[in-house]
Amino acid sequence: MTYESQGAKSHSLSSRRAVAVTLVGQILRFSIQMVALAALSRLLEPADIGLMAMVLAVINVGSVLGDFGLSLSALRASTLTESQKSTLFVANASIGLVVTGLVWFFAPVIGTLFSDPRIVETVRWICPIFFLNGCTVQFRVETNRSLRFGRLATIDVGAQSLALVGSVALAVLGWGITALIAQQLLLSVGALFISIWAAKWIPRFSRDISFHQIRGFVAVGGATTFTQALNYASVNMAPIALGRIAGATSVGFFSRGYQLFALPIQQLAAPLTKVMLPILVRESEYDSFSTRLGEVQRMLTVLLVVPMMLFASMAVPLVSIILGQGWETAGEVVGILALGGIFQGMGYLYYWIYLSKGRAKLLLISELWGRLGGIVAVWFVADFGPLAVAWVLAVSNFIIWATSTFWGMRQLGIAVMPVLRSGWWATVGGVVTFLLSKAAYVAMPALFEVQPVMQISFVFILFVMVFLALALIPSARSEFRHIFKIAGIGRKEP
Repeated sequence: MTYESQGAKSHSLSSRRAVAVTLVGQILRFSIQMVALAALSRLLEPADIGLMAMVLAVINVGSVLGDFGLSLSALRASTLTESQKSTLFVANASIGLVVTGLVWFFAPVIGTLFSDPRIVETVRWICPIFFLNGCTVQFRVETNRSLRFGRLATIDVGAQSLALVGSVALAVLGWGITALIAQQLLLSVGALFISIWAAKWIPRFSRDISFHQIRGFVAVGGATTFTQALNYASVNMAPIALGRIAGATSVGFFSRGYQLFALPIQQLAAPLTKVMLPILVRESEYDSFSTRLGEVQRMLTVLLVVPMMLFASMAVPLVSIILGQGWETAGEVVGILALGGIFQGMGYLYYWIYLSKGRAKLLLISELWGRLGGIVAVWFVADFGPLAVAWVLAVSNFIIWATSTFWGMRQLGIAVMPVLRSGWWATVGGVVTFLLSKAAYVAMPALFEVQPVMQISFVFILFVMVFLALALIPSARSEFRHIFKIAGIGRKEP
């Protein structure tokens, strides 16, 4: 066995374990967040939820700026000295403190933006989260670089559990929006203290701390931060526009729909960045890199693309079960966003490729027009309500994916079509299920007037039947065998 094959096998084993631990942790985190979302939706009014969504849409830009891309830059660095780690901690904490002060000072401006005086007090209660999150960043990076993915999962699950218990208790006591404020603060406090425990590292405050040591991190992080800020603006401009034009209740419907759509992606694909980025950086040294890309694409197809199609097919009845009666508009929002989520999910592979090759500027250019178009368009369609805004975000995700597919990957010399063919039949199955479920709704509307559980059962049975039919095709059957071996994503095929 050659050195290259031994290295690839070692990376394969560690990547499978990392993916498994990460997914288990994210499933637990997802479950806790869904319980919190469902409970608070039943205990609070849509207007309270919309008010908090408007506040977070504006001030959470500080979360993007508070990191300034330093965490991803530090994560992909081959080595980090102790002085660099301590300097990064001081930099992140300092940026977080500055952002906290700026948000507190400009709270009256944010209140004026939405013509609601309650927003000023809400913003000032929440703003300490930026300092807390800034202090947390380097502890999480240190845990991540040490490949202690179990401890990373503990951070997420522990912090979410603390926020769940505190916020639901206050909501039951009738404290209204205060419960949502407590949720944000408890989440940040819990994450900080658990991260300190998980990292087993303490920053050293000495004369060695010097910001010239992290100039390279700032250069890479700056382009990454601008991309993240653009992404943030394209998503959060929607509740801002709706809040200005349609009011808090419309924002409440949109924000709950967006949360239900985004949670599966955030809990699966986004945390997998922590696993896949260092793995792709190492794998790029081997001839098997192209094969690995196909396997990663297959993983994304199984974990995101097909579930998003299924989600879009049963969104309205599923949301009515999770949130209760009166949230039907949120269910329609979820269905539309899930269609765009298919392309967002597939686009994570491109995101990882750009970062693994240190091409943050190319990533920015690839996303620029889709994001800017979405930011502008939401202001023109906000008058038509949350569904029109959801369509804008869905189309924006498609444009971003298409730009990287037909232009961005060419700039890196990567043949993208062989990669896209991985998981092709699974994607076809999801598309057919979605189209048939919508055709059944048009042809037999009475069928969908039954209980939500019956509607979901119908779509799921249809999904199973479609995949059983596809399994009769030899090439599709071969693809499904790969899917059943998804836990072996990093393994080189014999």
